[in-house]
Amino acid sequence: WLAFIFLVHAFSGEPAQASNEGPLQWVDIDKITSLPIWEGDRYFLPLVFDDDPRPFHGFLPYDHDRPLGWSYTRI
Repeated sequence: WLAFIFLVHAFSGEPAQASNEGPLQWVDIDKITSLPIWEGDRYFLPLVFDDDPRPFHGFLPYDHDRPLGWSYTRI
């Protein structure tokens, strides 16, 4: 599958209360990896929140819900 990730620095309005994946809540960045997230999310989340403003293109193949590897390029 293909995913797009967006980092938002400001928000106005009311966030949705729930999604198909469960209830939504604000979480401090340093607490994200303590949540029950997909194993593969741990590979790319540091790139989302680091100080490098460039977007990245990553490849994270899975087999039976387990990551097989991770590679990325800053673009």
